[in-house]
Amino acid sequence: MKRVHWLPFVLVGLAWAHQAGRAEGESSPPVGPVLEEIRAGLGGKVKVGQWAPVRVAIRGGSEAFSGQVELIAPDGDGTPARFTGEPGVTIDIAPHARWHGWRYVKLGRIGGRVLARLRSANGRVLDEKVVEGLERLDATSSWIVTAGADVGADQAARLLARQRNEKPVTSVLGGPEEFPDRWYGYEGVNVLVLPCGAPGPVESLSDEQFEALRRWMLLGGRMVLAAGGRAGELFGAEHRFHELRPGTFEELADHWKASGLENFAQITERLPSPEQIPLAVFADVRGQVVCYEGAGGANDRPLVTRYPFGFGQITYLALDLDRPPLSDWGERARLVARLLRLDSDQEDTAGGGEGLGKVTRVGFDDLTGQLRAALDRFSGVTLVRFSWVAALLVVYILLLGPADFLGLRRIRRPHWTWLTFPIVVLAFSLLAIGLAHLWKGNDQKVNHVEIVDVDVEQALVRGTDWANLYSPRAATLDVHAEPAAAVAASRGDPRVLISWQGLAGTGLGGMNTASAAGVLSDTYAISSEAGPQQARIRGLPVHTSSTKGIVVRWWNDVEPVGRGTLSLADGNLLVGELVNPLDVPLAHCAVYHGNRVYRLLEDLAPRETIDLETAMGDQPPLALDWQLTRRQLVGSADVNTQWDREDVSDVPRILELLMFHGAAGGRKYSQLSHAYQEYVDLSQHLQMGRAILVGRGRVMASRLSIDGAPVDDRLQGQWVFYRIVIPVSASSPP
Repeated sequence: MKRVHWLPFVLVGLAWAHQAGRAEGESSPPVGPVLEEIRAGLGGKVKVGQWAPVRVAIRGGSEAFSGQVELIAPDGDGTPARFTGEPGVTIDIAPHARWHGWRYVKLGRIGGRVLARLRSANGRVLDEKVVEGLERLDATSSWIVTAGADVGADQAARLLARQRNEKPVTSVLGGPEEFPDRWYGYEGVNVLVLPCGAPGPVESLSDEQFEALRRWMLLGGRMVLAAGGRAGELFGAEHRFHELRPGTFEELADHWKASGLENFAQITERLPSPEQIPLAVFADVRGQVVCYEGAGGANDRPLVTRYPFGFGQITYLALDLDRPPLSDWGERARLVARLLRLDSDQEDTAGGGEGLGKVTRVGFDDLTGQLRAALDRFSGVTLVRFSWVAALLVVYILLLGPADFLGLRRIRRPHWTWLTFPIVVLAFSLLAIGLAHLWKGNDQKVNHVEIVDVDVEQALVRGTDWANLYSPRAATLDVHAEPAAAVAASRGDPRVLISWQGLAGTGLGGMNTASAAGVLSDTYAISSEAGPQQARIRGLPVHTSSTKGIVVRWWNDVEPVGRGTLSLADGNLLVGELVNPLDVPLAHCAVYHGNRVYRLLEDLAPRETIDLETAMGDQPPLALDWQLTRRQLVGSADVNTQWDREDVSDVPRILELLMFHGAAGGRKYSQLSHAYQEYVDLSQHLQMGRAILVGRGRVMASRLSIDGAPVDDRLQGQWVFYRIVIPVSASSPP
């Protein structure tokens, strides 16, 4: 029997299988990158109508990737918008590598979704995913974020909800990876609580992340900072927190009186063993001391201080909230609530029932809604009332029916209805077309307002622009904003954020309505932070005979400018020299400080220096609340001029209240909140050792263009206010 040798056949089979597998591997398509993880917001929360951070993780494919992550979300009108990130910035990923980073979006409806889309450099969509697990906050909610150890902010929020007409929401950021790398990632945050008893995540942030937090503070953010035992280390000259210091650090005191803190927190339970926690003592304390260790005697040291940081403010507690005995104190939540409540002490946020009913009727419950309504008014454009349309419809039906029948019957010509019917239809069609042209006009129109702020201490400029665009016909517009800071010595180009402007509240078209559902497709593109040449909205849709609101925020660092020599004389009256640091003249000028307003008799020329007392002439300063509420004497009584929420004719008056809403009495006076864009209100700075020069400009600081052409010939109304924030010395020089 002949033997069969199997070994050669086995070797040939293995070789064939290897070659087949190799050929199959060479012919298999490459594996593309995928969106691995998407987390939106801070602590999973996003505030409607405000920029929000989105943390994106991408797993690379078998080939190198270059492209971008786009975020799609409905705007304030429910129209999907595509957020494309910073112009010229791409994501590059090596094969099989992993990338993670931040992108930013602005959600316009409480029921809207956010879609993330991975797009290659050649425009191909490689992957997309709906962002899950979002908790959406309404546009006017109060949002408190704690960075690091929880210090009872949630319990404090519940106390505030019972004490005031507020419903605060809280979040905790536990690790450095949860902090965004751009300042507008914090735009929806009302207060950031930062306990520093032990090293926390803020001290581990990258330079980019810390600069984002710092920039948010400078542009109007609010912080509650608690640092006792580590104050000397934290506020040292080489530490990041040095410029956040309340004064010059002197020492840590082991013995201090707790009665002042207990009275400040409005509690009766004594703080146990206060000697266990050191008190940070500072000299040359800036801002406003709101709580001393005792009754505020000559030798009592500050416990709670409030002071400005750029356009923002810091409430500083010279003790550690996150260490015993405060961390174990049963009344810590009341203390935290009191620290948080300092921001709104100047105004009464509780509105009466009557006011709330009327707010619903006017269609908005926030002061920005009144501004929006004012900017929606254009000369040559008539708001068509429903009653007018209903009346025309009734006349049309009567002519087609009873009038036609009875009239033809009377003249015994019923067969003429074949002629009268089309005549009536044609006549009313022509009438409708004519009225549409008469009421709605033929040209695009723009209303534009702007508030420009200059902080001479920090050498910082910021601007906020609101513009409403009207089109008589359906149009797709490219909108470009290019600010000019009006301060010649700028440090580079300003940075710009341009986006849609929403309507806060549950009224018709409001962002808090639950009508917006899923994202179907993207219709226009918005770049996030950009330079003045790239800041634009592409393909903005405007429906027939309708308006679209946009908002522009821009900022820039400038070279130091003249600050003058304002100081306090007897009776806390301002004296000294005042400087206009701008390259533009200012008209209708007034200086706001403390509880007084100093009105100037003449305009200020560019770079002009004047003596305040001379510029006022013989007129005395006015009481601040009298100026803001237009209070006047009627007989033997003084009476406020009641704020009219339905009056949208006086745009400068609305802007005045936007700038100093808290000082006017807040909701108690206006019956409106100012929570949607509250950073505009600088009322608190008037009590923290600062004066604010307010004047009107004649030329807009920012230039708007539509489809590449300036809007100058389309401008119907334009208003620009400048505010110069000036430090005031405690006493006048000898």
